[in-house]
Amino acid sequence: MSRVAVSPALPRRRLALGAVRALLAVVVVVAGGVPASAAAPRYRTKPGVRLSPEVKAKLGEISERYYKATKRTLLITSGNRSPREQAEAMYGKLRAGDRLWVYRDQRSVGPIRDAYDTGRKRRWKKARIIAAMTDHIAGQVARGVYISRHLRAHAFDVRCYDLTRKQKAAFRAAADAVGGVRVIEERRPPHFHCEVRLPRKADDPPETDEDVEDGEESADTPADCGPDGKADPAPRDGTDARTTAPAGADAGAGAAR
Repeated sequence: MSRVAVSPALPRRRLALGAVRALLAVVVVVAGGVPASAAAPRYRTKPGVRLSPEVKAKLGEISERYYKATKRTLLITSGNRSPREQAEAMYGKLRAGDRLWVYRDQRSVGPIRDAYDTGRKRRWKKARIIAAMTDHIAGQVARGVYISRHLRAHAFDVRCYDLTRKQKAAFRAAADAVGGVRVIEERRPPHFHCEVRLPRKADDPPETDEDVEDGEESADTPADCGPDGKADPAPRDGTDARTTAPAGADAGAGAAR
C-alpha cells in the first residue's frame, strides 16, 4: 500500500497565514477601525430621509440593542425637516383625520390648521395648501418657535404598523436603555415619534415649552397601532420590516410630527 507524503512545510505555511490574519486584526483595532459587518447599522432609511450625526449615533445604539433582542432592523421614515417638509407631514395627518391635538403649542398649530381648513373649503390644490401652511411654519421658525423637534434635527420616526406588541416593547426597552430619547406612539399614520435630548450648544436658540410635543394621543385616534383600528399584523419572517404598507402608512415625508 502506497503512502501519501506530507510536506513538512504545509503546517508552517498554515501557521504563517494565521499569524498574518492575527496581525491584520491588531492593525485594524489599533487604527480605530472595525470590520465592515460590525459597522453596518441595524436600521435603514426611506429615500430622502436626513439625520444629524448626533441622532445617527443615538439611533445606532438603539437599533443595535433592538436587533439583539428581535433579530430585526428598523425602518426610519422621517428625520430632519425643513418648514415645507413639516407642512407636508402635518397635511398628511390632517388628511388622515387627525386634528393635531397632540401638539402642546396649540396657539402655534392653530394658524397652520386654519390654513389647511381654508384651502380645503376653497378647493385649493394640495400644493397651494401646503405652501400656505409652510408660510406659517417658516414664520414661526424665524421667531424661534419650533412646533416639532424634526425642525431642530432632534427627532426621527420609526415605522411600527408591522411590529408586534412584543417588538414594540423591545424597541421602547432599547430606547430606555440608551437614554436621552422620548418615544411617543402615534396612530395617524402609525409610527414611533422619537425625540432626542441633545446637549445644548452655546449658539442654540432657547428651548421653551412651545416646541416640546405632548406624549398623549388625541381622543379621536384608535387604540391600536393601525390605520383601521385592528390589532397589529404579525410580521413576516426576516430581519427587515414589511415592504407593503397599509393605506395611509408612511405617507409623505414620514407623515409624522
